[in-house]
Amino acid sequence: MRGARVIGLALAIAVTGLPLGASAESTPLALDYVAPPDCPTETAFVGSVKERLGDRPVSAIDGRQVRIRVTADGSTYRGALETVAPPSVRDVTGASCNEVARALVVFTALALSPPDGVEPPAPPPAPVEDPPPTPPPSSFAPERPAPPRPKEKGRSRLGIGLDLRAVAASGVAPGVSPGGAVSARVVLFERRSLRWLAQVGGVITYREEPVDDGGFSFLWTAGRVDTGPEFSLAGFRLSGGPVFRVGALIVNARDLPASVSYSGFWGDVGAFARLGRPLSSAVEFSFVFELAAPLRRKSFGIQGVEAPVHEVPQIVATGSFGITFGP
Repeated sequence: MRGARVIGLALAIAVTGLPLGASAESTPLALDYVAPPDCPTETAFVGSVKERLGDRPVSAIDGRQVRIRVTADGSTYRGALETVAPPSVRDVTGASCNEVARALVVFTALALSPPDGVEPPAPPPAPVEDPPPTPPPSSFAPERPAPPRPKEKGRSRLGIGLDLRAVAASGVAPGVSPGGAVSARVVLFERRSLRWLAQVGGVITYREEPVDDGGFSFLWTAGRVDTGPEFSLAGFRLSGGPVFRVGALIVNARDLPASVSYSGFWGDVGAFARLGRPLSSAVEFSFVFELAAPLRRKSFGIQGVEAPVHEVPQIVATGSFGITFGP
């Protein structure tokens, strides 16, 4: 199947109407080559293609009709060999850029070689000199302008993943409240080392605070939404943006004077920062830190005691670590 696709790519290039018969040494291979800095340079890539072709005849090809792209996606490199007219794409992935580049050299050499059964045209016959010599009529075909290079657009790669986290929240209860969170990650847009993410899910924490012969329990539940860009840098993924949470804070008092329960609306607005490390193409470990300002603040205490047991602060901090499955 792979061989059939490569031969199909070569035939697609050959039928563009371009002449055959030039060798790799005599044909300038001005390919449109773009790759990260840690990949082979364009000069090195073209040299490798020529070395593989040797003296074999090649399709005389306009470099602007063949595009080679190499991109880094975390710890994986992706390469693409694309022809513009007619459109055709050959993709390859690998753990290193050199591995992807070597595969693209093979694909490019095959694409530039004439297909099986296509022979280079015979050289034109020698002109016949008739006395007196008559100059042939001039027939200059106007040079066709090169087609404009299409603007490279970001790829819309909608994907959904699952995010599971262990949470520690400060401010919703005295001290630090442990809990967990689960959310769906949606990849809205992707282009090279940049993509745009959105996460929608929920968080829950619980803490008990002993007081005298009784105590308080604080249960915090909230739905959360965050969104923002994510950048790939040196094998890590860094993202940040706004975060919104809406839910309830439920406080119960037991074995205390006038013990009552309280359940009230909780809402806050803030920002998050996420640092992730891909473990594979479909698994990522990450740490998230959030700061948010509660929309409502309340104090909780014991009847007859002036000092409150807990007062919701102006800023609530949340830290978490977890695993994401998916894109």
